[in-house]
Amino acid sequence: MYIILTLFFISILGIIFMIGRKLVLIRNGYVFEERHTVLNEHYFEELKISAVRNIKKLGFIILVAAIRLYVKFSSFMQSVYQQALVKIKDMLAKKSANGEIVEIGETNKFLKMVGQYKRRIRKIKEKVKEEENL
Repeated sequence: MYIILTLFFISILGIIFMIGRKLVLIRNGYVFEERHTVLNEHYFEELKISAVRNIKKLGFIILVAAIRLYVKFSSFMQSVYQQALVKIKDMLAKKSANGEIVEIGETNKFLKMVGQYKRRIRKIKEKVKEEENL
């Protein structure tokens, strides 16, 4: 703890000493010269232009990679869906007395009519709600 405080105060004394030397020089009339930086504005403009160019290239590469990933993923999901569909059909297929597989036929006509009836009622309800809101 004492070592850290000692180093802190020594660094503050060093800073005060450096500032004091500059103040003495200024009081004596010494004029400091402007130092030219090594990096000029032209360098920053070139850096900006190359950064923009590289960002555009990177954006294009990311876009192409995303599209490729989307296509591969959709193809993969389609194949998984087809495999699952085949497995479900196999599970639902009935076997006859002879051991032959009989595909399940269409659904009951009565159930189809009930489903259509429900859809019609839903559409009518939606139209009534729209007319009431107006």
